[in-house]
Amino acid sequence: MSRPPTVFISYSHDSKSHEDQVLELADRLRREGVDCNIDQYESSPAEGWYRWMFNQIEGADFVLVVATEPYYRRFHSKGIEKGVEWEGAIVAQELYDNPRSTKFIPVIFNSSDISSIPEFLKGTTCYQLPSSYE
Repeated sequence: MSRPPTVFISYSHDSKSHEDQVLELADRLRREGVDCNIDQYESSPAEGWYRWMFNQIEGADFVLVVATEPYYRRFHSKGIEKGVEWEGAIVAQELYDNPRSTKFIPVIFNSSDISSIPEFLKGTTCYQLPSSYE
């Protein structure tokens, strides 16, 4: 029997409602049998947040990059949230090392966020997700 795919969701903490959307997505993927992980499932990883993020990205079969304007701004070091900056650097390095990688998938909840996809993923198919899974 094969193992389920592992997915890590990279996103920014734009607002409580956005965090709830991402959590709902992660919960849905888990219900569908995907081994999905996000920071909201952790309270304080023993290895620290930076190592935890690195391990999640490195170990995932796929990384969903939830593109929003705050994510894009923070990815480019123009915000206070360092997690996105760190995750973005790891993703960019992996794509630099393996430009044909299909591991990283940009997703959006709102069509207006299409312009917020980081440059290194603009040539990749972007998927618009439903705003709710109820």
